Amino acid sequence: MSGRLVRAVLGVLVGAVGLPALVPAALAPPPAVAAGAQPPTPPAGVTRLAVDAVTLGPDGYQVTTSWQAGSATSSFRVSAEDVATGAVLDRASLTGTRWTAAVDEPAGTRVQVAVTPYHDRVRGPASRVSVRLPDLTAPTGTFRLDRRHRVATLAWTALQDDTSARADIGRFVRWGDGSPRERWTGRSLDHRYPGPGLWHPTVRLVDQAGNAAVLPVGAVVVGDHVAPTGVFSASPTAGWATFTRVGITELALHDDLSAAEDIRRSVVWGDGSRSPWPVDAEVEHVYAGAGVFTPRVVLVDEAGNRARVGANPVTVSRDDVAPSVSLHLPTRHPEAARRWRVVHGRAVDVGTGVAVVRVEAVQRRGSGWYAYRPGRGRWEPAASRDRAWRKARPVTVLPTSAGRWLCSLGSVRQGRLAVRVVARDGARNSSTTVHRQLLTGP
Repeated sequence: MSGRLVRAVLGVLVGAVGLPALVPAALAPPPAVAAGAQPPTPPAGVTRLAVDAVTLGPDGYQVTTSWQAGSATSSFRVSAEDVATGAVLDRASLTGTRWTAAVDEPAGTRVQVAVTPYHDRVRGPASRVSVRLPDLTAPTGTFRLDRRHRVATLAWTALQDDTSARADIGRFVRWGDGSPRERWTGRSLDHRYPGPGLWHPTVRLVDQAGNAAVLPVGAVVVGDHVAPTGVFSASPTAGWATFTRVGITELALHDDLSAAEDIRRSVVWGDGSRSPWPVDAEVEHVYAGAGVFTPRVVLVDEAGNRARVGANPVTVSRDDVAPSVSLHLPTRHPEAARRWRVVHGRAVDVGTGVAVVRVEAVQRRGSGWYAYRPGRGRWEPAASRDRAWRKARPVTVLPTSAGRWLCSLGSVRQGRLAVRVVARDGARNSSTTVHRQLLTGP
């Protein structure tokens, strides 16, 4: 039965029952095209699609492709896929003609890049190019270096590469004494040095793709029995327990063979603690108790010769005195609520100094209690005075060098106001002052 006949029959049936004409969408005629309107032009496929570069970044491979746009093209949709599995590795939409895909796959994976042109929403033919991810990673390994008299023995403990088998990793040794580079095929390799001295042998690893890495394997020292020397200073020379950071400064460092950066350093602080001291790093310590301590720097050269060099003594005292804190009352109209919207005072300490001032406030207004919440900048109701204090949150203030502090208490109103100020010093000693004020005026 033709579509025209079906529509005629449906029209007769619908009209017979008095219902609006309902014609299935599939049988409805196509929408009319406006006179003179042209359908969108499909874009032409891209040309000269090529892989420009494959590099290795911190998060995997970077595959860069470029192409030349065809006619009637406004944008592109691009994707990178694993040819073997079909998994999409990266995708994007762009208007340019160059794209770098991020591909986190191992070497040897074949990756296909597809570029599809679009003219607005009209799709053009896709173009594709593929590339096998090259091996760009050098092999790695760990080694053990032993010495007996003038003979050094080098053995590998681990060898690995992302694609090359262990047996296919080439190994070459430079012993550092001017002898020719030596190919290394066995598990271990021996070398006899000519006499006393210090040398730094290296191993060069090469995989089948030609990626190479030169790895240091340690030091060989023959005939060195002299310990390193140095001069060090500890500062400050006086401080407070649990508070003052004491540091060590290197003034001089020397060894007959080892360079200064190759001398291992650590600090014995004199209170039973010890800290490593890496090259180009600072070393500090906070003493837990009072006393006079002499830090000593332990020096170890590449031959294992050891020396302990003392710095100047450091006197450490205990701060047991709490700071003094005060709240300054308004000089005029202390009964006015507006005079208490900003409070201030002073906190001083004769020891480690005032570290922080915390201010809390509660207020009774009529029969109700309120707590100040600085994070929200408002006063919130509470069921009782005790609950108001528990609900209140402190305003944290860092005092000036002269000890002055200042903070806001928001919209203070008439009623009974209580302000609690706590000052804490660097040794965690604290003192508290509380002031209560009846506010009868606005």
